[in-house]
Amino acid sequence: MERSVDEMSNEFDEVLAAAADVIQAREASFGLRTAATDAALEKFRQRWGLFKLSCDRAEDVVDSARRSIMAERLMDAASGMAPGQPETAGLQHLNVPRFERALHKVNSVAADLGRGSAAMAAASSSGPSAATPSVDKAD
Repeated sequence: MERSVDEMSNEFDEVLAAAADVIQAREASFGLRTAATDAALEKFRQRWGLFKLSCDRAEDVVDSARRSIMAERLMDAASGMAPGQPETAGLQHLNVPRFERALHKVNSVAADLGRGSAAMAAASSSGPSAATPSVDKAD
């Protein structure tokens, strides 16, 4: 998890540096489109994509941890063991109907999360302008 956070942080720093390069290139060209501004914009676009990718990887790590925790809680609930209660050897008091209900609930939550992730991915694939609307201001 720490590696994912470090990667995200580094990519964010790169996005900020690329954004600063775009601003400097535009100022140097007096707001005109030049090869330098195009190159700076392309570098920013690439860095933005890498930053989004690092965010997706971190989200995958969080989702994996969430599924692992849910599975542990599911087994605790199915065995009748309360959270924080000392473990006994094996699942001595497995309540099959309760386990099946809990498993069904976990599967439905996982499906909902999958649909939500797909919707978020579709929304973010429309580009950075959809995520961060720009406002033109007159100086």
